[in-house]
Amino acid sequence: MRLPGVPTDLSDLALLSPCSKGVAAVAAKDLVVGHVAADTGSDRLEAGKRSASMRQSERQIGMRISLTGRVSIEANGSRLDERSFPGRQGRLVFAYLLAEEGRAVPRDELAEVLWGDAPPATWEKALSVLVSKLRALLEKCGVDGQAALRSAFGCYQLVLPAGAWIDVAAAREAADRSEAALGTGDIRAAREAAGEAAALARRSFLPGEDGLWIEEKRRELSELLVRALECLAGACLATGEAREAVRHAEELTALEPYREGGYRRLMQAHVAAGDSAEALRVYERCRRLLAEELGAYPSAETESIYRDLLRKPSRRDSSPAAPEPAASKRRIASTSRKPLLVVAAGALLVVIAAGAALQRSLGGEERVEAAGALAL
Repeated sequence: MRLPGVPTDLSDLALLSPCSKGVAAVAAKDLVVGHVAADTGSDRLEAGKRSASMRQSERQIGMRISLTGRVSIEANGSRLDERSFPGRQGRLVFAYLLAEEGRAVPRDELAEVLWGDAPPATWEKALSVLVSKLRALLEKCGVDGQAALRSAFGCYQLVLPAGAWIDVAAAREAADRSEAALGTGDIRAAREAAGEAAALARRSFLPGEDGLWIEEKRRELSELLVRALECLAGACLATGEAREAVRHAEELTALEPYREGGYRRLMQAHVAAGDSAEALRVYERCRRLLAEELGAYPSAETESIYRDLLRKPSRRDSSPAAPEPAASKRRIASTSRKPLLVVAAGALLVVIAAGAALQRSLGGEERVEAAGALAL
């Protein structure tokens, strides 16, 4: 059951109460009001959230946050790099809350992120200290730390001011814009957005760190890079830049060797560049990889491109041959006369041999005359 205007963790309390929906809603509302009043006036839940959001949006703080490459915050003309954070654990808590995009994260979930299955006995106090330091860090950026990093009912929630730029979210939005622009035929906008998405998605998420959630975020960035490269290759083909399309499609097949879409883009790019032979080699590479590694065959769409290639000769192969130079022609003419001389010499030897045979069969002058006549 979800109650309007009530957080998820509170509305779930209604399921535990035998009273009516209206009574449960009133009880949940009282819990919210009581918590907000008791939580040092930090305006955290529902009405408190709205007022905090309004205060921050009125200021429109320009904030840029990077979670790829090195963690950093840029705001109010200053830049706080990862050395400004409260150590490695502070960076992880900040990145995890930010990656959850406003979801209220339970404290024990954050403890697992920091310490795995073996948190220290004082982990709750240690986590509270980290959160306090992160709030102080946000204050340096001109953000109300209490309003941005909220705590309620055993959860923490990070809500940044309106207009804050986060690199991971920006990459996703750019990939969405690129696909939409390419679908409507706005090639220039598609290419610009795809280039932005690719540049952001190529960067590593929290380099040097590991964990299941970090690997998941890296896979998401890799998928965004694939989408961006597909759009870049498609935009280049639409503008006739075949060589650029080949470059993007090659990177696409290297990233996702088992995805046929990259091979199809690469085949189309080679055809557009006038190299059908190379496109056929790309098909063979795809076919062999699928057969040997997956025991599968190319899809009907890939096979269709392959059959079209067999029917259309490459422009390179069908181009007219260059004229031969004169020196080459003279060499050919001289070599063609050599067999004629050999044949003439052979005929002369046959005549002499026949004359000698006649001499043995005839006598005296008759043999000489016959031999002379035969020689003539």
